[in-house]
Amino acid sequence: MYPAHGGRSPNIANKQQGPDVAVIIPAAGSGTRMGPGDNKVKRLVRGHPMLEWSLRCFLGVPQVRRIIVVMRNQDGDWMRDLLREMVRGFGRLSTAHVKLVVGGAERQESVFRGLQTLDDAPPDWVLVHDGARPNPGRDLVGRVLEGLERNLAVVPALPVADTLRRMGTGETKVVDRSGLYATQTPQGFHWRILWEAHRTAHRDGVLGTDDAQLVEALGRPVHMVQGHPANLKVTTGVDLEMMERIMTPP
Repeated sequence: MYPAHGGRSPNIANKQQGPDVAVIIPAAGSGTRMGPGDNKVKRLVRGHPMLEWSLRCFLGVPQVRRIIVVMRNQDGDWMRDLLREMVRGFGRLSTAHVKLVVGGAERQESVFRGLQTLDDAPPDWVLVHDGARPNPGRDLVGRVLEGLERNLAVVPALPVADTLRRMGTGETKVVDRSGLYATQTPQGFHWRILWEAHRTAHRDGVLGTDDAQLVEALGRPVHMVQGHPANLKVTTGVDLEMMERIMTPP
């Protein structure tokens, strides 16, 4: 069992000065693979909604000065109440710095709409984090921010441990897993490169699997830092049960 990893990074999260960082949290998905129920970011883990856990993490990082949560329109009242409560509880950012944006049909469109809200006063760096990953951990956030000091784009990732097979016509074959990594979030970017990548994809009708792929489509490299096994993405009810065992009540 891996513990919730909420400790501060000694090199990044304790600094009082640093880059202006904005966080975009896409939370507009329906979560159909979770089975019947509401938006999965509202599902409870140890008595608290999944989205609340992520907000706790990012509100505790001094460089994060704006948070954009991208939501479904029907979740507006619930989201506003949660954000007001979180802002009041932490007291570091005002409600003017923690905003809601209505998302699109696809995750990529939702992130693009979040970026549009920042274009008038762009941050230095942007983190994009899945709303269904309730346990990013400030240590992991710190590694991503440290990576952005030297790179335009940074993703946390873990080596693939399982044996992989590719299904062919009537047979399966083992795939060499050496050099393969499972990518996590938050993914971090310098503002200008992510904004350019999303505008280009939006213009050309390109749909990527994640934000880093859109940056790579511009011919820009993406740097990897170590992810964390407890930074799980909750997709099914079994994932939710695992998070229930992992997380420590705040």
